[in-house]
Amino acid sequence: MATKDNLISPDVLGFDPDALAKRYAVERDKRIRADAEEQFVQLSHDSPFTNKYLQEDPYCKPLDRAPLKDQREVIVIGGGWVGMLTAARLAEAGITDVRIVESGSDFGGTWYWNRYPGAQCDIESYSYLPLLEETGYVPKLRFSYASEIYEHAQRIGRHFDLYKDAVFQTWVTELRWLEDESVWLLATDRGDQMRARRQGPKSARYQSLHNDQSDRHASRQCFEQRASGSASAGRRQDSTARTSSGSSWSRYLR
Repeated sequence: MATKDNLISPDVLGFDPDALAKRYAVERDKRIRADAEEQFVQLSHDSPFTNKYLQEDPYCKPLDRAPLKDQREVIVIGGGWVGMLTAARLAEAGITDVRIVESGSDFGGTWYWNRYPGAQCDIESYSYLPLLEETGYVPKLRFSYASEIYEHAQRIGRHFDLYKDAVFQTWVTELRWLEDESVWLLATDRGDQMRARRQGPKSARYQSLHNDQSDRHASRQCFEQRASGSASAGRRQDSTARTSSGSSWSRYLR
């Protein structure tokens, strides 16, 4: 009768499992560093890495434009999936006076920047890519490559006419509510002074926009009420009251 030891013996397996384990251990020890997590560079908006690789876009020449001093119904910070979905759903609801402000030179967010060879999403494209039905697009592969994902972001921008008023290569430096005018004031690194009745997600510079799940739900309520034209004074007051906590991002979509 065969025993467990016999089944995993070198003669049965064709190799010595103990010797193989020792070889793996030797290779593992070569890769262990004494500095552990200290080996990683901490990114910040003032770090040389950020200034070189994020503010200086390697994929596009710098844009030259005059500062904007105008007003829109809605300004969305960020041209990734969340920002594009927000603008697209607003367009479907009849709100077309929407501007997206994006630090990159095109739509796509992460997928604008991720262009290394073989980059691929590990989520099924039919679930991951937004607005497939609306744009009439069928993904080529079950797991899309970065180039196809970036192309789909551009497709969404064209389909919903988001390019017409988008502002690229622009970083938001200040976001302030002007109580007397009942508008948001957005200042940028290009000297822009944009005003908006409403402002939507998202920007990495405003981490308080997404601190907890309840705030996301509150913002969705504000958006749904705005889209249906039934925003109440009571909800507006409640949204205003939440700003004092510093944790609600419902205040960014009044």
